[in-house]
Amino acid sequence: MKKYGFTLIELLGVIILLGIVGLIVIPSITNLINDSKQKLYNAQVTMIKKVAKEWSIENLDQLSESNTVLLDLSTLIIGGYIDQNDVMDPRNNKNIMNGCILITYNHSYSQYDYEYNENKCSTIAIPYTDLSGASIPELTEGMIPVIYNGTNWVKADTTKKWYDYNLKEWANAVTVTSINRTTHLNAGPGAIIPMSDINTMWVWIPRYKYAIPTGTGARSINIIFESKDTIKSTGNAIDTNYRTHPAFTFGSTEVSGMWVGKFETTGTIAIPTILPNNISLDEQNLKAMYDASRAMENNNIYGFDVDGNIHMAKDSEWGAIIYLSHSKYGINNEIYKNNTNPSITGRSGGNVGGSQIKVGGNEYISTGFYTYDGKCSTTTAVATSIASECIAIGNELVDKKLAYNASTTGTIYGVYDMSGGAWENTMSMYRPTTITSVADNSGFGAATSVGSLPTSEYWDRYTTTIVGTACNGGICYGNALSETSGWYSDSTVFVYDMNPWSIRGGHYASTTGAGAFGYNDDTGVSRMINSFRIVQMKP
Repeated sequence: MKKYGFTLIELLGVIILLGIVGLIVIPSITNLINDSKQKLYNAQVTMIKKVAKEWSIENLDQLSESNTVLLDLSTLIIGGYIDQNDVMDPRNNKNIMNGCILITYNHSYSQYDYEYNENKCSTIAIPYTDLSGASIPELTEGMIPVIYNGTNWVKADTTKKWYDYNLKEWANAVTVTSINRTTHLNAGPGAIIPMSDINTMWVWIPRYKYAIPTGTGARSINIIFESKDTIKSTGNAIDTNYRTHPAFTFGSTEVSGMWVGKFETTGTIAIPTILPNNISLDEQNLKAMYDASRAMENNNIYGFDVDGNIHMAKDSEWGAIIYLSHSKYGINNEIYKNNTNPSITGRSGGNVGGSQIKVGGNEYISTGFYTYDGKCSTTTAVATSIASECIAIGNELVDKKLAYNASTTGTIYGVYDMSGGAWENTMSMYRPTTITSVADNSGFGAATSVGSLPTSEYWDRYTTTIVGTACNGGICYGNALSETSGWYSDSTVFVYDMNPWSIRGGHYASTTGAGAFGYNDDTGVSRMINSFRIVQMKP
């Protein structure tokens, strides 16, 4: 007999097949619809930002390079800049888009940026913006941002003001010992971080380009902060011909800034620290200093991982600190000398090199006169020999500038020990050719071969012994050598074949020659008056 129609089993099979097809097709169609709606929404956001730009042109009086303007979408609708029907949310046709346009000035590109936020303007909390245009500090794993409350270092609220380069308050951060690290990392803003828990202290140097005005003697260096994504300036660094500071090119990597040790290195060669009121780590040859700094990376003692390239400072990095210091963003003057013997970090003699208060005929004493945080450094409130200078209430200086002017900013937020204290060895060497005969006692064994030296990004190479042609026959831009030679009569003794390594800043017994712009030569041998500084780059 001939059959017509389907059996029950066949019908069930068809139904199941249709169900499977539906499971495959319907989500795909739904995804296509949702994707189309999202694309339409994105196009509307682009249109809104374009209209906001038109509004800005007609309302320039309401804009400012120093503030973020919150522009409600309803203002554009009421003002006739955009039709209400054009801002119906395609993801929900019953709703009108009711967001907020954030208009901020981009200092790196000298233009306004427009960002659309779906929330109402009244519900948006604007994070703090440093008005200088400096790059936002990038914290390495384990670092905690801090501010000083007048008594203690406390955890900073990074959504609010924790640095201000216009006010010479550079960003600071610390690392802490493992015992209470989790507690401090998880603590809220304002939590005290005791000095007993801190093992390193750091200061952020943002990326910038610079130019030195034509003239003689020390003069203010012009600084413009920039993004690492900005095309590098390659001028001759004179007047308006800006040059991106070379310290922010680390090998083949452009970096947005670097963290530098707030003080000369302290502690031991096995466990270096960066702390105030400690004796500088000295009596080490240069290779031991370099190896100790590199060993800090990916080290649980500090909580670091591998994202911060930690190493011993080079002349170019020293120069980056000093150039920023001698601008409107820093002390813009000669830095007070650390006059302690032995070198105790963060101390001050209350004046510049060659002009200290004399004690027993010397410019240096065992304690210095003032501590970095604005206190008399003696155990009593006022030492008899410096009573006229150390005017204090209890042990607190009335004039804290006597202490703060020993930093690069003239505030507690700067870098200390750049003048006096100990000579600071840097990873900068006279090396005219690959194979050469130089007197090298650094521990690198570099007298005849560069094979034992680190890769090129970790050291500056000088190819002549003439300071003006030392970098491949030309100026060593940014290294605080020929460009600033003789400023404040600081030492100007350059490297040569018998003393191929550079040292910076003078030491406690130096007179006029001590200063941040000073440089001298060295063999790299272990010395009681030589220390070093640690930096870390942020790509």
